[in-house]
Amino acid sequence: MKEDLFRYRQALSCLAQPLRGYLLDNGNVLADKITEIRLRVNRPVCVQCTSERLYITASGRLSPFYSDSLLKADRQMLESAVHTICAARMRYPRALSHFAADTEQASAAPLLCAAA
Repeated sequence: MKEDLFRYRQALSCLAQPLRGYLLDNGNVLADKITEIRLRVNRPVCVQCTSERLYITASGRLSPFYSDSLLKADRQMLESAVHTICAARMRYPRALSHFAADTEQASAAPLLCAAA
């Protein structure tokens, strides 16, 4: 569990506030079961876990239900995440290799902040 939490926190470093803070606050719940974070412009932030899909509300809580009170990703949030991941990949290519290790398409890895 400690290693999962460490890798989870590392993966979240690419995200801007408030999303990073919301996900860190829920780390004890998500760290060992999160598989991806879906950021799509003007769509709710989705956290895919091994056995369920969760959404983040505008107040930072986790919800299994799709509703109008969910946190929506904006263009700035997405651009910030992609920029941070790409910059880190250029500086530390081996440090980020575990993000793509479990995927068949390495090109999808920059948009996934997987903990496993």
